[in-house]
Amino acid sequence: VAVWGDRWERAERAPIEVELLREGEEGPVRRWIGPTAAPSTGGLAAEPAGLATSHVPFGDGRVLVIRVPDVPDDLGDQVADAIATSRAAAEPLGVLLDLRGNGGGSTDGALSTIGLFLPGAALFPMRRRGGEIEIDRAPTPAPDQTWNGPVAALVDGDSASAAEMIAGALAAYRRGPVLGSRTYGKGCAQEYLDDDAKRGVLRLTTLVFALPDGSPLQRVGVVPHVTLGPRTSVEREDLLPRAPQAWRGPD
Repeated sequence: VAVWGDRWERAERAPIEVELLREGEEGPVRRWIGPTAAPSTGGLAAEPAGLATSHVPFGDGRVLVIRVPDVPDDLGDQVADAIATSRAAAEPLGVLLDLRGNGGGSTDGALSTIGLFLPGAALFPMRRRGGEIEIDRAPTPAPDQTWNGPVAALVDGDSASAAEMIAGALAAYRRGPVLGSRTYGKGCAQEYLDDDAKRGVLRLTTLVFALPDGSPLQRVGVVPHVTLGPRTSVEREDLLPRAPQAWRGPD
């Protein structure tokens, strides 16, 4: 697996089976890695796909905790499925999005996730290289997919880019609190261009964006309402040489 920025590219090869040791698991978890369908599990039950979830007792009920390790294009669908599964057992009192260590990913995935909690809301002002300013808007999902109850985001210094979009939108609209430590501060987006010689990839910054209330994100990050735990990252966007400057957008 090769990592370029926050884009993953998988080499073409036959699937291989690996064992993962995860915190909270009693033993190793088996996974097949490869671009093709996994071979027979030999009678072992396959673990269901989707986001890892747990429930924390609170008051007379429980809170749904959704672990979000990255931001794929279909993250909104995955989060909606996790909430629907929890509701089928018992209506949770609230939802906590655990975005710690989430380096970002798809802008579309972030917008679709935000739409579950802020349907149709005007979101991120974006300034392109030519100076033009555009504003994203969250999609409006089906009524049975939206979550109108309490929601919060848990972040740390490694929460970046599209993950900061999710936490920042909840904070800017006062939809829910952000907990943890100040995030990475990546409020810019890149396009990837292959060179003609096929020897590498040019990563070109094409825009910077601010939070929905105009607050700068680039080089600043999302400051949590409640600070929890130590700072977990020594890397930040504002420490990178020639990183784009912070930009305050329109509210």
